[in-house]
Amino acid sequence: MQNNNLKFIEVSRNNGVGYRVPYWELDSGHTGPRVLVTAAMHGNEIQSPEIIRRFNEIAQKELIAGSCILIPFCNPVAVHGRHAHIDFEVGRYYGRDQINNLNCSWPGDPNGSDAQRLSYALFNTVVQKATHCIDLHCWQSMTATTVLPQHDNPVSMGMATATRLPFMKYNTERKTKTRPEYPCILTEYFNDSGHPALAIEFSGQFLTHHHELENGTMALLNIFKSLKMMAGEPEGETKRPIIINDQQQINVTAPVNGLFVKSKCRLGGKVQKGESLGHVFSDTDITRHEILSPAAGWLFRYGRQEDSSRVADPLTAYHVYASAGETVATIIIE
Repeated sequence: MQNNNLKFIEVSRNNGVGYRVPYWELDSGHTGPRVLVTAAMHGNEIQSPEIIRRFNEIAQKELIAGSCILIPFCNPVAVHGRHAHIDFEVGRYYGRDQINNLNCSWPGDPNGSDAQRLSYALFNTVVQKATHCIDLHCWQSMTATTVLPQHDNPVSMGMATATRLPFMKYNTERKTKTRPEYPCILTEYFNDSGHPALAIEFSGQFLTHHHELENGTMALLNIFKSLKMMAGEPEGETKRPIIINDQQQINVTAPVNGLFVKSKCRLGGKVQKGESLGHVFSDTDITRHEILSPAAGWLFRYGRQEDSSRVADPLTAYHVYASAGETVATIIIE
């Protein structure tokens, strides 16, 4: 195949300062899908750029059909600031903010907020060219890696199954529309435009984990194999992700205030009924309180953690001190 091309998207902020978003564009020279892969739409979700870099090295040699657009740093200003958003403010909830949250602002506005200006530049340069989209994100490290497809889109569901990631989650109330309702989330734009898309949430923000990088690279390769853009069949330990929507969830809570100390259980791994999940070391009477799994199942959430966007110092969000009644693990029952 042809060598990849490094390209740039020009963006201008409201203060007049311009910057560029780099991306790779690979073309096999043969007909096939044109897949957009995006990462770091939020500046604190930085495992996915390295996943794209690893995938790019392989795709240069193994892409046999179609083409792909790989954007490892969709939101470079937020990455530079080490925050989720360009205009990040401590304690402010961005959620479905369609003006300042890049992921919710598509197709953007050339005269809008900095996030809207960025989405406009990305949308009109590369997004509209793609036939498929894989949007990579990272949620906090207490939640296992999960693929998020559009449940009533067979191609999106097929791509999700092919990832061989441990969990799949989707909103059954969210139906595919006949056309996008702007502004919207990037994957909603694709699915509602008749182009399949999915998001993947890797476990851990602000840092990288070796196993997550390996899982992410595997997931992308498996999707491209399922689309016949690479040779071979999907590989991995999980034949099909566990669909969380169809499973019973049990939240395990701290019995007292104190430090939640994990056992040797693995996030995303299987646990047995009665197996130790860890203990809480009380700071009130310095006693130890064992926490046992109430049922057999899979660890979807493991560890105490809060939303890092709500605290002045993101490190405090990772503090293991749990209040009585606070969830420290979630088990998905098979």
